[in-house]
Amino acid sequence: MNYWIFQGNPKRFFIDEDRFPDIHNINEYVESGKVIDWSVRQKHHEPEMGVGDKIFIWRSDGGEKGTGGIIAHGEIVKAPYETDSPYPKVDLKIDKARLNEESGIILRHHLKALPEMGNLLIMRLAQLTNYKITEEEYQLLLAYWNSPELLHNKVNKSKLELYLEFYKNNVEHFETDFEYIHKSYQYFSDFRDPSFISSMEWSDFQKIGEHVNAYRMAIARSRALGNMNAPIDKYRESFVYLLHGEDQAPIEKRIDQFLNNPEYKLFGIGINAVSEILGCVFPEKYCFYNQRDRVALENVLEINPDYQRGDSLGVRYIKFQKTIQEHNVANFYLEIIGKQTDLPLLFEVDQFFSFIYENVQGAQGEEDELESEINYWTIAAGENGVLWPKFKEDNQISIGWRELGNLMDYNTENEIKNELKKIYEYEHQPHNDALANYQFAHEIKEGDLVYVKYGTSKILGLARITSPYKYSESNGEHYSYRDVE
Repeated sequence: MNYWIFQGNPKRFFIDEDRFPDIHNINEYVESGKVIDWSVRQKHHEPEMGVGDKIFIWRSDGGEKGTGGIIAHGEIVKAPYETDSPYPKVDLKIDKARLNEESGIILRHHLKALPEMGNLLIMRLAQLTNYKITEEEYQLLLAYWNSPELLHNKVNKSKLELYLEFYKNNVEHFETDFEYIHKSYQYFSDFRDPSFISSMEWSDFQKIGEHVNAYRMAIARSRALGNMNAPIDKYRESFVYLLHGEDQAPIEKRIDQFLNNPEYKLFGIGINAVSEILGCVFPEKYCFYNQRDRVALENVLEINPDYQRGDSLGVRYIKFQKTIQEHNVANFYLEIIGKQTDLPLLFEVDQFFSFIYENVQGAQGEEDELESEINYWTIAAGENGVLWPKFKEDNQISIGWRELGNLMDYNTENEIKNELKKIYEYEHQPHNDALANYQFAHEIKEGDLVYVKYGTSKILGLARITSPYKYSESNGEHYSYRDVE
């Protein structure tokens, strides 16, 4: 059995007047109690649809913002069949319809508040007609459909509470960095003593590259710590100043001086590395301040540090730390999750933020369901542009990593990342590769525009996407592709 969401827009919903002469809109259509038909516009799903598959009907806003969501539950009673229309159809039997909030509709904006619904494709790609969902997603939606009060109770909680509960239920499947952090914490404990820093040799400073996530990429580590970019005394004095200061200068001033003042600035050491070093040396006071932490706190949890125009990096860093304290993030963590390691608590908070960043697709951006805007992308035509002739001849673009197989088999970027690590035995986290594959399959949509490029200096062409994601093992070097014009 498979599970589906079928979507219809009230403003553009077509009803066969010969078959249903007395029905005039999507609400009457779904509520009629009759067997109804629905188009299969995402044709790659057609072979997977069968009698007995469970379905939800999703009514989009259709010009009335805040009214969209799940309005019916039922099942497929006739597999896809050809008609006079351009698309195949399936027949559906509706067992229950709820058309408004009073009767128990599952509203889109309520579901969107729930982190466990963040990967639901219809939340991020709102313009399709047919969506295949996992059994787990179906069971979650069915629980809310059968007991609407469960959903109402959840949406009244704060985002922080919701995401902590989500983390608690999924943490065993999340690949944490606690082992790596523990080693970093031990290494940087010596930095609490300024006399230790003052006696460090270049080989000691180079070990920073082994304990700071910002230097997991070899090129970044080599630029900053491969060769000395300043006399050894400058490294010693700069780190003593950053971590221990002089004349009781506040930490935000020391950060700005370390990053910008030629007297202290060290090539290749930026705010991400500085925040990790501070977090490892003084973990009782400072949480990491990298992109993951910022996106999680500010974009997903919607906790605003109140940055102001003109704030320096040092000031933003301190505002971020104060915001975590003022919103009792660590206390909520203890209350809902509980202490998981013997590390200082803010290390665990950082891993919670990383979990949000990696697992909550769609929570980082807002797509207006009422208007499906064109998005723009770039893609390389293979190494040295070797695939450009094939792209032009076949009216296709494609993506590598064929060992991954069919990308529609993966529901999240994180699943692709884990498979890449297994296949290619990466020592680093292949975030960019995973994101590229996930977006190619799940986020690029028909009508989007793609620039085909050669390296970083030349545009070869512009393509418009004309098909959903496709997969074929007989499609040459690349198995994953899209039709374009």
